[in-house]
Amino acid sequence: MKDAVQATFHIVVVVFSCCIHVSITVAITVSIAAAALRLASLHRQARVVAIADALGTKVDDAATPEAATAKPTRTLHRARVVFTGVALGSDSKAQDKSRMYFSLEIAPTDGAPWTIHRSYSDFRALRNTLMATSLYFQHHSFPPRSPFGNWLVNYAKRTQGLVAFVTYVVQHDVLSRLPAVVAFFAMPELEPTPVDLDMPHAHERHWDTLSAEQRAMMATLQQRLSADDLYRCPIVLLRHLQAAAWSLPTAQARLETVLGWRATSLPRSFDMDVLAHELSTGKLYVADFLTHDDRALAIVKLYKENTWSAEHYVTNIMYTIEHGLRRVSPVHAMSVVIDFTNYSLQYCPDMAAFQDFVTMVEKYYMEHLGTIYLVDLPWVYANMLCVIKPLLNATTRSKLTLVKSSNLRAIADAIDPTELLRHVGPRPSFELDVASYLRPF
Repeated sequence: MKDAVQATFHIVVVVFSCCIHVSITVAITVSIAAAALRLASLHRQARVVAIADALGTKVDDAATPEAATAKPTRTLHRARVVFTGVALGSDSKAQDKSRMYFSLEIAPTDGAPWTIHRSYSDFRALRNTLMATSLYFQHHSFPPRSPFGNWLVNYAKRTQGLVAFVTYVVQHDVLSRLPAVVAFFAMPELEPTPVDLDMPHAHERHWDTLSAEQRAMMATLQQRLSADDLYRCPIVLLRHLQAAAWSLPTAQARLETVLGWRATSLPRSFDMDVLAHELSTGKLYVADFLTHDDRALAIVKLYKENTWSAEHYVTNIMYTIEHGLRRVSPVHAMSVVIDFTNYSLQYCPDMAAFQDFVTMVEKYYMEHLGTIYLVDLPWVYANMLCVIKPLLNATTRSKLTLVKSSNLRAIADAIDPTELLRHVGPRPSFELDVASYLRPF
């Protein structure tokens, strides 16, 4: 402490001597400023020492008998960090598909290496965190942000700047041990794949193409979710993880919302009498064949509407979707065919019930829904479709496909035209047997 005070006094004297020839006022002002900066620097150095001592105490505490059985931590200090590539989020299994992510291989001095994926924004956030701690941090070669986004970025030059930044951090005695830095470079902790993971036979082809990391994420997600026959299936979890760009927290939050709705809104047992009346005309049912990609096919015949009860309308839709996903389709997915043959406005469903149906599908069944085929839609109603489309989100709108029953070659790659014409068009031959079709869950 005595040496620090003497050095500060010496700095003030030198500054005062250099400025005295200008004026006394200037010399005093500059000397005070120099003294303040010097004291601030001493304060930062004292905090560095205090944090280093605290970290050292925590490391020593790990040697106590209580911590003897704890999992040993790997030392990040002086680890070798190598940038192995740059890829879009969709290719690097990161959270944001639109961002570019840098792949880094972290090789500590006391263990096997691991790989992490971080975006430029992640590096910038870490730098801002380090700057905000008021610690000794004098690294100024951090690559600047591009005003044009990712389009005109020189990734070779940006990588060089990030390499210098990372090298500085991991080589620093104190910074490399800060919690924010350790968390940034930490090896992803994934739970092992459970032995009893449910893998129905139809999903094996999807399972074999996944990496060990992806399988572990699916197993972790399966363990964290509440029991549900449909949402414990690996292929369903796979769809939600892919939709969330392989972000486990995002996928878990979405699935918890869906499961919460299913627990409170989906009937535990459907009223068979209500469904028998709803289905008596064959207006909505699951077809007796699958699409080429093993999806169930819901057949909707609007011209056979026989009830206008909004509650019964939605109940019938729920049963149809659940029946198709849980009993018919081995991949738990569904496409929809809406037959507009002989349709007129007198068969138009209640708009409130229709809106409830749209909201339900978009919020809770979107990952299961495939293409929606509109068969023989009259041109008048095709124009009216423009009024309905704003009620749908962009994903739902992209699934709409208009086809003619007289020319189904355009969808032959997805659906067998001969089988489909048994259910839709001007001369359908299929008759729904309601008694054998309805089964309680």
